[in-house]
Amino acid sequence: MQYVGNGQLLDELMADDIAEMLDVRGVFDKGYYINPDTGKLERMAAISHGPPWIYTNPDPERYCMTYMMMFNSLKIIPKRCLDCWKVVVAPRSFHELMQLYELEVELSAEEPDAYCKCGIEIRDYVPRHYGGYFYTNSQEAGMARYHQVRGLVDEKISKETSVILKRFCTEFELKFGRSDRVVRPAEADRLETTFWQNVTRSKEAALQPDWVKQHVMAKWMKFAWGRGDKTVTLYNGGVPLYTPSYTYHDKEKTNG
Repeated sequence: MQYVGNGQLLDELMADDIAEMLDVRGVFDKGYYINPDTGKLERMAAISHGPPWIYTNPDPERYCMTYMMMFNSLKIIPKRCLDCWKVVVAPRSFHELMQLYELEVELSAEEPDAYCKCGIEIRDYVPRHYGGYFYTNSQEAGMARYHQVRGLVDEKISKETSVILKRFCTEFELKFGRSDRVVRPAEADRLETTFWQNVTRSKEAALQPDWVKQHVMAKWMKFAWGRGDKTVTLYNGGVPLYTPSYTYHDKEKTNG
């Protein structure tokens, strides 16, 4: 690159300024660092102690957190995500969530490529309390998994429990519109190439140790109780998680 006399140096420097794009998103304050040996942005290998999900059978080749970092910083959908098709199950209660978790455990034991997770929904723009996700890498594979999961949910949970097939992350559709109409901008390939030259893929969804799963499941129970889901008592000896307040409105004071 010629640095003197071209009159457009700042524009050229900022066109692919990955550091600036990432810094705006606060990435450098979220456990990421620049490895002095590789010169790439990396994330310290770690498992979160309290996510909303149990990663029942995580895909070792799916780097969702890094893909989401690319989307948030570069405002493009990663190529890999265009081929992501998800079967989404929406349990209607904590009890159905627990049934779904058992379904996922059984299915992934039989089929190692049945990559899945389940847990509580804490995103404001997702209108449900619970969710389960099965990941595939094509529309055809997604449709096959949909029919399989739909049948299992009908059998083991309820025919009234919603099961759908969708393409990639909801966040992408919120920004770019319907998933069947998404068109990557002309500069997307160049930006993605520059991104991968400077950022190392990091695995966020890892198989959690049992003690972390126990903590996450306890979080599910408290979340459910706080939203009036009384099916929690099925797992608590039939009693409330917390003692209800003593009330007075039903106790009229009498004279004499």
